[in-house]
Order: sequence, then C-alpha cells, then structure tokens
Amino acid sequence: MILSHRIKNIDLIQWLIVFGIFCNFYIEFCCLLCAIAISINKNNKTFISKNSVFLLAYILVYSCISIYFNHYAYSKFFQQFILLSSFIIGYSILFHQLKLHIDSVAQKYLTFSFYVSVVGLLQFLIYYLTGVNILQSIYNNTVDEVYPRIMRITSIVDEAGYLSILLTPAIFYAIATRQELSRRYIAIELCFILTFGAVSYLVIIIGILFLVFRTFTRTKLIIILSSLIFAVVISYQALSQYNENHASKTSVTKRFDDTFKGFMELDPYSFEVLNMSSYAFLTNIWVAMHAPNRISGTGLGTHEQNYTSIYKSNHDFYGTNSTDGYSFFNRAFSEFGIIGCVAVLLFLIKNYNRNSIVNLMCLSILFSFLIKGGHYVRYGFIFWCFLYYYSGKARLSETLDNEHSDISQNK
Repeated sequence: MILSHRIKNIDLIQWLIVFGIFCNFYIEFCCLLCAIAISINKNNKTFISKNSVFLLAYILVYSCISIYFNHYAYSKFFQQFILLSSFIIGYSILFHQLKLHIDSVAQKYLTFSFYVSVVGLLQFLIYYLTGVNILQSIYNNTVDEVYPRIMRITSIVDEAGYLSILLTPAIFYAIATRQELSRRYIAIELCFILTFGAVSYLVIIIGILFLVFRTFTRTKLIIILSSLIFAVVISYQALSQYNENHASKTSVTKRFDDTFKGFMELDPYSFEVLNMSSYAFLTNIWVAMHAPNRISGTGLGTHEQNYTSIYKSNHDFYGTNSTDGYSFFNRAFSEFGIIGCVAVLLFLIKNYNRNSIVNLMCLSILFSFLIKGGHYVRYGFIFWCFLYYYSGKARLSETLDNEHSDISQNK
C-alpha cells in the first residue's frame, strides 16, 4: 500500500511537470509548486544542488556590478533573477527524486506530446473546413495562415514556432528508434510539419545527419552529405526560379531568403526592409554584437536596455523580441558575453551522453532554444537543462536500444 502510494505520487509529480512545460511560465510555475509540495510531503526534506547555488550566486554578484558600471536600471534584473532563481531552485529540489525516473519522465512527455498533437490536428482540420479556430480563446491570438484556410497549428501553445520546438524531442525519438511510421508518431510528425516552424525543420535535418554520422561508415556519409548538398542547391535554384515567376513567396522561403540577405548586409537599418521574423532575428544579433563589454556581458536582464541604448528607429517592428534577444544563445552573448557563450557550450559538451536517447532528445530541444527562444523560464527551458544534465550522468553502459526498451515498457 505504501509502495503504491509512493508510485502514484511520483507519477503525479511527473505529469504535473510535463503538463507545465507545454504552458506559459506562470502555469508551469504553479505546476512546479504543486509538484514540490507533493515531493516535500512525501520526503519531509528538500535538497538543492551546490551547482545551482554557485550559478545563482555568480549571476547575482556579477550582474549587480556590471549593471552599476553600465548605468543601467536594476528593475528588469531583479524581476529576472527572482524568476530564474525560483525555477532553478524548484527543479533542483524535484530532480533530486526525478533523476531516478528519467525514462518515466520521457515516456510521459512522449504521451502528452501525442495528445497535444491530436488536439492540434483537430484544430487544423476544423479551421480548414469552417474557418474557425477552436483554440483561439486560450491565448486570443490571430490565426497565422500560410495559405487561405491553411493555418500554422498552435494547439495549446501560444505560438506555432514554440509548438514545433516542444515536439522536436518526440520527432527525434521517433527517428532514432525507427518508429516514424507508428500511429502515435505519425500524428506527432504531421502536427510538427503543419506548424511550419523553420527553426525546428533545420534542427531535425541536423539531427538526422547526426544519426547518420553515428550509423554509417565514412564513405557512405560522404555520399549522403554530397547528395544532400546537391539536393539543397537544386531546390534553392528551383525555388528561386519559381519565385521569379510568381508574385509572392511562401512564408518559410521568404524568411530564409530575407535572413540570408540580412546577414550579408549586417546593418540594422538595412534589416528594416525584411519580414518581421528576419528583422527581429538580425537586429537582436546586431545589438548583442555591439553591446558593451563583449567579454563578460552586461548582466542578467539587460539585453532590452542594450537594444534601446544602441539602436534607435521608428520602424513598425522596432523592439520585436528585444526582451528575450530572439534566441537563447544570442541573449547569453548579450548579457554574459563570450564567457557566457563558452559556459553554455561547455555545459552541452560536458553532459553529452551518446548512449542515452533521453539525453539526445534534450539536446535536440536545447539546440532549438539556442536558435529561437531567449526566455530563461518559458516552455520548460530549465526543466530540459536539468533533464539533460541528469541523463548525461547515466551509466555509459546504457545503450539506445536498452533505453528504448525501458521507455516502451512504460507505455
């Protein structure tokens, strides 16, 4: 009876956390608090890792000093530090227990991803047939149409791009375990495709190449890479010819085209002729490159002040993503400089475990966040960091097949 009660408690904690990472940060935080309450009630004690304390102490001390010398306001820093500390300490407490149930956490994430995808596909189908977005009341966002009646699926998430990022580990798992054609993963894959998330498409392509590199001999790898490069070149030429013969471009093609042109010009005012996504991406990179103190950065929560102090404009899109830097890596560079970027890369390299499929799943979504999503506490970013850390500590004798078997048995 006692064992059954403990198992139910652990399961409830895991479901709360998995649900939370698909929601906005305040719902995630409420789920986190509930999970901690259950955890403390079960064990009557808490544990906070020393690494978490040292990280927060460094951020606090350095940011206070840097903000003072740069004559920036402290308000955003205090807000961000309180949020970041709450999430890091909360997940540190939970993962003291969850580190023993990593496979179970991954299984619940995969199950919940399937249900989120089914809801998203229903949203897409009903909108295609009736023109009504049945989930609009959740976030009250306008529908983003790729073509008439063809919407970008958002499901229970506020942006299609973030939904595609959240589904990336599930896609990576399906590919790595060769389950792409199973009914569960077909639903997830179809939902993923219909988000039309360019960043996630790129990450999955890189992930497939990574898996190919692990599996094939060097000769086969060279042939496959050469074929892919040739296919990309031919596809780009075909798209270019198509765009010359048609008045409009698809949104995904236009974003890649505008972003490439922006990189070549690399001037904030030249970005103002681009689409909003490319403009936001490139202006935030330019700000991070030209902000003060590129060695150690300007401190937590200061990217927005960097943005407004060194780039002035009356453009309609001015300030887009200035609070989060558009991507985590860019924000880390802006606020913590080269030291921060090196620390991020060292964290990814040091905790990489090629024998753990959960670790590879985490790596795929963290890589996505590096490219898009500069919020420190949105959509489970801290959760994925902790899961990556502890899955990286798993025994090296654990193989992909063994871990796949463990997860499959829990379904």
